[in-house]
Amino acid sequence: LYNCKNILIGSLRGLKCSCFDLILTVKGNKCKNQILLDIAPTQISLCKKEGNYFALLIGWDGSGYRYDEKFFIKLIDFVKNISKKENIKRLITTSRRTDKKYEELLEKNLKDISEEFVAYHKNPKAVVREFLCKAKKVFVTEESASMISEAIASGKKVYTIKPKQVVYDKKYTPVLEKFEKEKRIFRIDLDNIKCSE
Repeated sequence: LYNCKNILIGSLRGLKCSCFDLILTVKGNKCKNQILLDIAPTQISLCKKEGNYFALLIGWDGSGYRYDEKFFIKLIDFVKNISKKENIKRLITTSRRTDKKYEELLEKNLKDISEEFVAYHKNPKAVVREFLCKAKKVFVTEESASMISEAIASGKKVYTIKPKQVVYDKKYTPVLEKFEKEKRIFRIDLDNIKCSE
């Protein structure tokens, strides 16, 4: 329409390589016009300021991940236990993708004991940058490459949390494995409550 170059940041999601002049991605594909990046481009930059907080970023189903009520009940217990054990305050936000039913469950159980709890569907505040800068540690649900990339870009220690139901994704899973191998992330399986530090 404007006869100018265009750039895609992210994954093609069924579109053809030829639709773009340049593709910036962490998920490799067979496009000749792609640049493969270590982490996805993000507006988050290295944050030096931090307090006695951990940030929790919560998404929803995607990239082969399926969340259910059992996961969120375990997540609530995990959050309560780790914050009590480490005597650390919580900064929690859901996202536009988070299922409203489970957002309400999280809010009911964690809002009163959190320094700040943002239920995105009730109050769509953009708090990720603020939370990442304040936090010592970042916990993020594992389905979202963008949330994980933002957390890594902040320079904080990043823990990803996965549900029981995960279907191997030939493009996404290798990205997580690469992040884990490089010690950019530490993966938590709530069923075993083991943190691979």
